[in-house]
This record gives sequence, structure tokens and C-alpha cells, in this order.
Amino acid sequence: MSCDQGALAHARAGRLRRAAKATSGFLALALSASLWLGSPASAQETQIIYPGSMAVTGFPGTVIPNFDSSDSEEGGLPPGVDPVDETFIDTSRASLRVFDVSHLGGPASGQLVYTPPPFEVTAGQIGEVFGLTYDDGVRDGVPSGIPNLYAAATSLHGIETVTPDADDDGRPERERRGAAGAAFMEGQFGTENGGGPGTIWKIDGITGAVSKFADIDTNSGPGIGNLSFDPIHRQFFASDLDTGLIHRIDANGMLIDTFDHGVAGRPAHGLDPVADDGAVMDI
Repeated sequence: MSCDQGALAHARAGRLRRAAKATSGFLALALSASLWLGSPASAQETQIIYPGSMAVTGFPGTVIPNFDSSDSEEGGLPPGVDPVDETFIDTSRASLRVFDVSHLGGPASGQLVYTPPPFEVTAGQIGEVFGLTYDDGVRDGVPSGIPNLYAAATSLHGIETVTPDADDDGRPERERRGAAGAAFMEGQFGTENGGGPGTIWKIDGITGAVSKFADIDTNSGPGIGNLSFDPIHRQFFASDLDTGLIHRIDANGMLIDTFDHGVAGRPAHGLDPVADDGAVMDI
């Protein structure tokens, strides 16, 4: 699970961020335990991100398609079939939620927090994500005070792959090992919307609209480690779990350059350089 505090510029929000940041792990656990199965909420009329908003990522859950079908010939599983082989990522459920935790009822102390229904983005839209960051809310060169949220693809919850349906049950075949013709399962990386293991998604802080912001297309499957926004130069940094590189990205989602810690960073501290071995994920 990953969480990130909202960042809007006034003193009250600053105090809240510092307090919430100190106990973000407890808050995330409390929120996930009490609200992760809550009903979805649509974007507000004016915005979805407020002072005190907290973004939380998590595994969306699983489903066996047609398992409860009213048609007895389609419902259930035949004898001898391992349910794991027919279990898939539930693309209808959220992998990212934005909670309003601006009213904690007191100083943050790991307490259970009840919040309004969260804004949700489903696994069908963006796949599974982990790294999060907010921008500065500048729109068309003008500060809006409402930041946008960015979420990066992850393999944290495992890599799920499938091959085409071979037994005419209407479901692809789930693979436990690499196989010829395998593809990432729907809901893994948002491939249905053009995503992949190197994709960074943008969630508009006002409308909640989801779009692909940037794509590190050389990432073969490990995904992105984390994200950071530099408000001084209005640029982003993303750690690549495939190559180990840190990518610098401009405010429009264009890749600028990379930094290789193993080759350039280690020698600067008197250590031997360590280059990427070039290994890639082959599903």
C-alpha cells in the first residue's frame, strides 16, 4: 500500500500534512481496513483533491468470471479445476483511492478515521499502481491551488500473465510460468488503456479525469519504484525498477534524461561502478 498527503499552500494544511505524515502507515491501515470495500464516489463538482487529501493505493482484489452465473452450465467450476487457475484481477474495483482526512477528530495518533466516500480509480483504468506524487497545481501557467495526482505502474503485488482461451470457457488461461504468447493480465498495468509496466498516470485534481502522462517504454515488467515532483524546476523523477535508472521527466510528460546511480553515483563516493546487467523480464 502506498499513500501520499495532499499539498496545498496554507498553514493549516501544512500542519495537517506534517501530523498525518508522521502516522501515514497507521492511517493507511485504518483506512484500508474500514473503507477499502466502500462504495465508489464520483468526482466532486469543483475538485477531488483538497487540503488534507490522502491518496492510497492497494491490490484491487480478484474475481472468478461467471462463477455465480444464473446459467448452471456456466456457473461454478468443473470438478478437479483449481480455482486459482480461474481467478483474475478484478478490474471493476479500485487500485487507487483519494480520501478526505482533513477532519481527524484530534491529533493524528493512529486512530480509526471515518471519512466521506473516496474518489476511486479502478484497476481497469490504470492497473496496479504504487508510486504517488502531486504536482503544484499550475494550469496554463496560472496557479490553481488544486494539484494533480500522479500514479506509477507497479509489480509489487506480483506479475499475472495469461494466454488465449484454450478450453472455450470464455476466460483466458492463467499462466504460473512464462509461456509462448503470454500477455499481462487485464488489470495488471492498464494495458486496455495503452498502459504498460513503465506507465505513469495522471489524475486531474479538479475533474478526476485519468490520462497517460508518461511512459518509460523500455521497462519490461518490474514497473516503477517511486515518483517525485520538483516544484522549483517543474519536473518529475521516476525510479525504474528494471534498469535501475532515475528518469527525469518534464511537466508535459516528456522524458528528458536519466541518471545511473550505479555508474555515476557510486564512483562519486569512492565505490566501484556497477552497471545494469541488461536482464529483462520475459513472460
